[in-house]
Amino acid sequence: MIRKWIWIVICCVYIIGCSQRIPLEKVSLILLIGLDRTPNGDIKVGTSIPLFHHKQPKSTIEHWTQASTVYTGFSKIDTKLTGFMTASKAEIILIGKKLAQEANWLQELDSSYRDPYATINAKVVLV
Repeated sequence: MIRKWIWIVICCVYIIGCSQRIPLEKVSLILLIGLDRTPNGDIKVGTSIPLFHHKQPKSTIEHWTQASTVYTGFSKIDTKLTGFMTASKAEIILIGKKLAQEANWLQELDSSYRDPYATINAKVVLV
């Protein structure tokens, strides 16, 4: 009898994990992130997102916005997109010349390092 209840609990745990699936067509995966400083002191945040819809002729979408922080920039870009946006698969982070000349440019990436779903092995390229 106890084994039966243990199997029921184990099956329930596995079934709960299957309910949070998100179809790939409804996800905006950010593969490239671009950051630079504007003349007025804001951060210019850019993203490149591949499209998985076969009906559209373009294979990627680029979004640019200006914000006070990187996190605020991602929030602004998220409002423009439909579906679930995630930067967890970002492969490359481009740092612009004006931002790279600052002494504490690495602190601008702090919000992405604190994100539990973000990858910390993205390649950082200074341009």
